[in-house]
Amino acid sequence: MALQFPLYRSFRAASITAPFQCLRFSTVAPLRDVLRDQTSPKSPTAEPRNRSPRPQSTSRPSTSKLAPSSTPTLPVTAPAPELLPYHVSRSRTRNLPVYSDWKAGGNLKHTRIRGIIGNKKTLREDLARELQIDPGLVTIGKITGHIVIKGQFKEKVMAFLQAKGF
Repeated sequence: MALQFPLYRSFRAASITAPFQCLRFSTVAPLRDVLRDQTSPKSPTAEPRNRSPRPQSTSRPSTSKLAPSSTPTLPVTAPAPELLPYHVSRSRTRNLPVYSDWKAGGNLKHTRIRGIIGNKKTLREDLARELQIDPGLVTIGKITGHIVIKGQFKEKVMAFLQAKGF
């Protein structure tokens, strides 16, 4: 049989109804009263605020116009990005979706590329050419559409994708 104390029950009910209310006998109450008195606009010690407008500047901006140059300036444009038949989208954390997998007790190492939109076969061929590996080691998952490379090539693949502008 559990004993119920009326003091505990009333304190708990008060804390549920007003979770941020300070009790009068608590150690926070004197600090609360001091802070309330300092920030209160009706407090007799509060100084009235100066609400005068900012002084206006007396100097006027110069009206002299710059002399036109003899050669027109052309805007600097970045080189057009290479149009590719595929795109690798980034993850929610703005990282490239290139992952390392270890299977068979750590003996089988794979590099997996996710988030590919477009022609996956062209990306597979470009990766095999860039990594200088046999194209048979680079496969496309039938269900997921991920590109799986046998071996550890995460850093090289990320450098390749960043060079392509992804």
